[in-house]
This record gives sequence, structure tokens and C-alpha cells, in this order.
Amino acid sequence: MAKTRLFIRPNAVNLFGTTSIYLRFSANDKSIDFSTNEMIEPRFWDSRLQQAKKSYKGHSSLNNFLQKFKSDADDFKRQLQMKGIEPTIENFKEEYLKLKSP
Repeated sequence: MAKTRLFIRPNAVNLFGTTSIYLRFSANDKSIDFSTNEMIEPRFWDSRLQQAKKSYKGHSSLNNFLQKFKSDADDFKRQLQMKGIEPTIENFKEEYLKLKSP
């Protein structure tokens, strides 16, 4: 079954002390990561809830953006399933990038 989740790489911190927030799409024991183009200090990330902690200034707007990003991916996954197409990382990447590009 295909799944999506938000995560950070706490060991990949830049000079400013921040790291990228990613969306991971997993299917059939394979996964692919998409950058959300958002950054956060690892100490402000709640891995269990997959969102910024309330102690992070601007947590509401960031979490709203991230939830929308994840929701769009979940919606797209469901659209593939409704068409009778089993979501794989290959078809998800191809179609999702078309959807997200301007």
C-alpha cells in the first residue's frame, strides 16, 4: 500500500542550522523524496506528528502549508487508484511533478 509522510534529515543541517523538510512517497518497498522547499531547525521538528512544534515562530502557517502539500500528494495518489492505476514511485513521480510544476 502506498503511503506519504513528512520528515527532515537532522544530520543534513546547513550553515544556518536548518534542514529541508521533505515529503516521502512509499510504495512496493521503494520510496522517493520530494522537497517542500521549506527549511526548519531540527529542534523545532516533531517527527511523530510530522510538523513544526508550537515553539517554532510561524508554526501555524508552516504546518498549514505542509499539510496542504501532503494532502495534495494523498489526493493525487487516490486519483491514480480511482483510475485503476496502482501507484508506484515511477508513475507517481512523473505525474506529480507535472501537477506541481507551473
